Amino acid sequence: MPGVYKIGFTARSPSARAEELSKATGVPYPYQVLYYAEFDDAARQERLIHQRLSERRINADREFFRGPLVDLVKAVQENGELTSEWRDSEEVIEAFNPGCMNRKNPLWFEQSLHSPGYLERLRRATA
Repeated sequence: MPGVYKIGFTARSPSARAEELSKATGVPYPYQVLYYAEFDDAARQERLIHQRLSERRINADREFFRGPLVDLVKAVQENGELTSEWRDSEEVIEAFNPGCMNRKNPLWFEQSLHSPGYLERLRRATA
């Protein structure tokens, strides 16, 4: 469901947990891991993150939250005590860099439309 994300703790691999959840009856699409973070006290951090995002929570008994992906990821990052994170999914890259699916190779419309020489001549002419 667009704009709805599951934010929760797992003691196993996030990919294994996503695969397990995807096998449940009534799941319209397979779960994908878009972002994950590791904390020393993950269960405690999960509670704090869920409290921070309480207004975005869809159901008090479930770990689903509605909102822009970038806002939800920032809520996790801002919780502190992060020991590591993975944020290289295309969805997270796009959320943090709108219009750019790959930080190393921007889309053609993000590249300079003028050569460096042209830009230098233009700078000199207007100086």
